[in-house]
Amino acid sequence: MSNSPAEIRHAVENLLGRYAEHADERDADGMSRLFSDAAVRFAGTVLSTADEISDHYGRIFAAAPPSRHLLTNIIVDHADLTASARCRYSRWAIDPEAQLVALGDYRATFTSSPDGWRFTSFEVSRAWQA
Repeated sequence: MSNSPAEIRHAVENLLGRYAEHADERDADGMSRLFSDAAVRFAGTVLSTADEISDHYGRIFAAAPPSRHLLTNIIVDHADLTASARCRYSRWAIDPEAQLVALGDYRATFTSSPDGWRFTSFEVSRAWQA
């Protein structure tokens, strides 16, 4: 597997996009698979097992209206078989009209394996919430 800068950036952006997609689909099991090798920091909570991640996101998704996440300002740094990224996010509720409900930052680390790139850490920081 090649790890050119463009390929690393593409893999990292795809993983961030998968996070947003799972969140918008309210897919707690998908989150658990995505973060199977990661420590997740979310709203002051640290999650490190598949069950903790699935339970946490399952509770959040059960109470959440349909939403869309928008990721911007994605910055990726890499060295050999590791990478880190940070980006801004906005979360929009669609219930029944689009309404901005949260703004913040994501920070993540990644590692390359024979199966591809994987999250090793993920942190959500809210700058504002409705």
